[in-house]
Amino acid sequence: MKYSKRLGTIVIAAAVAMMVLAAWANVAIVLSNGLTRVETFNLIWPLTLASSVAVILVMSVLYETLCDLVLQLEKQKDLARSVALQDALTGVSNRTLLMDRLEQALRQKKRDDVQVALLIIDLDRFKSVNDTFGHDVGDQVIREAASRFKNRLRDVDTLARIGGDEFAVLLSSVSGSAGAEKACQDLLSGISDVFQYSGKKIHLGASIGAVLADAEDTAADLMQKADIAMYKAKKGGRNQYKLFSSNMNIAAKRRRQIEEHLRLALSTGDGLDVHFQPIMAKDQSIISVEGFLRWTNESFGSISPGEAIPIAEECGLIDEIGAFVIEQCCDVAHRFPEITLSINLSSLQFRDQSLSWRIEQQIKNSGLSCSRFELEITEKLLIDQSPEFVENLGKLRKAGFRIALDDFGTGYSSLNCLHELAIDTLKLDSTFVASAKRNHSIALLRSAVALGHANGMQVIAEGVSNEGHREIAFMSGCDGMQGHLIAAPMERRELANFFDSHPQQRSEVA
Repeated sequence: MKYSKRLGTIVIAAAVAMMVLAAWANVAIVLSNGLTRVETFNLIWPLTLASSVAVILVMSVLYETLCDLVLQLEKQKDLARSVALQDALTGVSNRTLLMDRLEQALRQKKRDDVQVALLIIDLDRFKSVNDTFGHDVGDQVIREAASRFKNRLRDVDTLARIGGDEFAVLLSSVSGSAGAEKACQDLLSGISDVFQYSGKKIHLGASIGAVLADAEDTAADLMQKADIAMYKAKKGGRNQYKLFSSNMNIAAKRRRQIEEHLRLALSTGDGLDVHFQPIMAKDQSIISVEGFLRWTNESFGSISPGEAIPIAEECGLIDEIGAFVIEQCCDVAHRFPEITLSINLSSLQFRDQSLSWRIEQQIKNSGLSCSRFELEITEKLLIDQSPEFVENLGKLRKAGFRIALDDFGTGYSSLNCLHELAIDTLKLDSTFVASAKRNHSIALLRSAVALGHANGMQVIAEGVSNEGHREIAFMSGCDGMQGHLIAAPMERRELANFFDSHPQQRSEVA
């Protein structure tokens, strides 16, 4: 509207100027013919009036037309501004608007000393919705989730969608940690109800990280802290919330430092190694040798795979680690041509459709056959199997790789999955033999072995650390064992010494 007023002033000024010019033009014409002033006035006033009316009419039409154009332009700008600050799928705020309001809330906190909280919400198990029901249903779930969240919030709060299945909530003037916790509980309650689409029932949960703003926090600080708390909630079992604490900050700082050191180690090779542990049959012949990643860092000392691998998955380094482990295993396979090498694969690697091609090419480029290798997958992959997983697994088997299911018994694998995916080796979790002294546990161990054999699998008992474990494992029908009773994971030099000191085992490798 301010542009319309400015335009009106310009048009009026132009009209007056044109009338004046028209009048002077008429005067100049008449005077040039030698008429008196009275004669001139009587002659030109009708002409001046007519030209002025014409100019005013033209200018008024032009003014109205230009006003309409300006109003349309302003409406388009308002619409573009609204679209730029809204999420297209759900209609709630987007990250840009969230960050703007978050910065405003932090300024208000400093001015009025009010409490501000930020929540990061990540939907649990949402990927399986897209994989199972398709992206159209996934979009409907996202829209419904946004609606449920919004209905649980106050009008003064801001709900934003900041990622695929990730939301953020800005709580303005919240009543401390109690208010933030109540908001988290309300949001979890809203998302726990069943989603129904075309007769399909979908159960979801959410992991929520919450943080109360400190005086010196920036908007970016709060986003990072809330994200840290959210991952803590997800790792704690999902469908829950966690409030950020200073201890989490210490853990996050360690994680960032480990990521930096891991990137450096992968580029230089310093501190990274692969250790090898034999898997032995009942007749003491070696079935295979499993490779384990080992990393020793000057700042942190020995870092376990349980800590390093999740960090590598989060920061996109897992493929580089996988390639490093395969390279080291290929070196051992060349040195000991009678040994089958067993390699662990991360569940995240199976999301990459090129996984099977990359592994096959790396093995073949080393001059080895894929049949020399057994690839170990986790039970979790059988539960949350995606089209990418099934496709990669099929290609790996077609290339000649054997497939082993590691740590069986820690998840909820279905018998149908075991049969359909044609697993070659079933590796029983160490808890089977560790707790098998009790009668019912021995029966459970025997049932697991029978299950594996019924599906044509070789069954290996993990965690065999003493003679009692060994006796129980083979008494229950296991085909092989793995654990410290045979040997701890060892360097390549130690592996050579192991075979040198056990010639019978080396010569009878299966």
